[in-house]
Amino acid sequence: MLKRLTARLKTRRAAVIAAWLLVLSGLGVAAGMPLFYWRQDQSADRFLTQLTAQVASLQDTPSYLPLPSENDSIAIDLPTPPNPAAPGTPIAASQEPAPSPEPRVDPAYTSPAPIPTATPKPPAKEKISVNAFGKTYIFESLQDTLPSLGALPPAERILVPSIDVDAPVNTLDLIKDEDNKLYYQQPKGSIGRIETAGNPGEGARGWYFGHIRSSGPSDEKFEQLPSVMDKITNGEPVDVILFAGGSAYLYRAYGKPVILTSVEMDSGYFHKNLYAPKAEIVLVTCVPPNKPTHRFLMTAELIGVAEL
Repeated sequence: MLKRLTARLKTRRAAVIAAWLLVLSGLGVAAGMPLFYWRQDQSADRFLTQLTAQVASLQDTPSYLPLPSENDSIAIDLPTPPNPAAPGTPIAASQEPAPSPEPRVDPAYTSPAPIPTATPKPPAKEKISVNAFGKTYIFESLQDTLPSLGALPPAERILVPSIDVDAPVNTLDLIKDEDNKLYYQQPKGSIGRIETAGNPGEGARGWYFGHIRSSGPSDEKFEQLPSVMDKITNGEPVDVILFAGGSAYLYRAYGKPVILTSVEMDSGYFHKNLYAPKAEIVLVTCVPPNKPTHRFLMTAELIGVAEL
């Protein structure tokens, strides 16, 4: 009898101790959360400060994307806007709107501005050999003129060897919320392209968006995109290969990258600079990784093409 009573007391004592430990553990976690978020904010601020300093150090390098101005502000909350997607393409109203890096769309800015039918290019260049993921691609110099906007097929795949990116490319569909506000859908497991922008090989600017952080690791295709600043600062080439319609197109980073706040990007800058008669692409991701208050934009110019 005494042994049973002793065993019960020990069991109860162990249960009480376990309960108190659980309570104390919960209090410790609760007390530690503010410190965790403070450290995360500090890390994000250091990341952004360092990245901004790297961009600023390229004093003698021009930026081929304009900086934001007061004139970028536009009206974006129009009542009951028409569908700005391609004719016959319905908007998927059932899908939830997505935040960055896809900017909000103003229907008044979805029709491309007039673009020349051909873009003059510099004199022919030598053949360029690029090794990407164990395969060597030989790109030939460009022709004197390039097709205009919409003349060539869209990108299907993108390679950025210097940051280990090998990903499919999908079109970012337009969706709208219950307030009839239009957004670009988030890329899922891919890099997202803007349907009405330039395609590979055309004399028109193309835009490509990728996550730096996401709920799924497979979505973080541009996790290392800001690290290209190390190579750009050292004068090393940063190549981007786009595959489309049986051809590969070689783009090379040029000019100074641009860092914008999310407000600047969404309030008019993107619409103002979406269309341009330039044979270039813009790669976009959010920064810092755990506090996406800004956008990092890298431009790359078309320098070669290879038939596959």
